[in-house]
Amino acid sequence: MRRGDGPDQAPKKLLICVNAIGNAEKPCCAGRGSRAIPQALAAGVAARRINISLETIVCLNKCHFGPSMRLAPGGRFILGKTIEGVP
Repeated sequence: MRRGDGPDQAPKKLLICVNAIGNAEKPCCAGRGSRAIPQALAAGVAARRINISLETIVCLNKCHFGPSMRLAPGGRFILGKTIEGVP
């Protein structure tokens, strides 16, 4: 194993779901405001010089808990955050 490849490796990316497929039976992240989150996060990351990239993604399969984000590689999910929760 190369250095930095282990489970304690710092996340390199934050995936942000912007899925707009929801309906009455299945909600979606975009329907809950996730499309505004990437730009707000990008401003905060740049201002704080945080070493992480942001990437929008179509689905993280957590629709009922969205907006959904995930630290990658293999990091935890961040669920239910709204634009108001982005400093």
